[in-house]
Amino acid sequence: MTDPFNANLVRLMREKNLSVPQVIERTGIPKSTVYDYYSGRHTPILGHPHRALIARALRVRVGRLNNEEATDGGPEDRGK
Repeated sequence: MTDPFNANLVRLMREKNLSVPQVIERTGIPKSTVYDYYSGRHTPILGHPHRALIARALRVRVGRLNNEEATDGGPEDRGK
């Protein structure tokens, strides 16, 4: 099974109108690592702290990045 993290990251960043530099600033994750995630070159393993940091930066639950839950329209899905 393919990990949907990278595609979900790109989609959610577009939905939230966030750039890679903004995600880098919000997470503190190294620039090259975020670019690798964004490009699909690398994917953090399930449970890796980067997934939670990125989810927090996007103001969504980690499950949205992992495809474990659908959007429920709650505050975390509206970017508030």
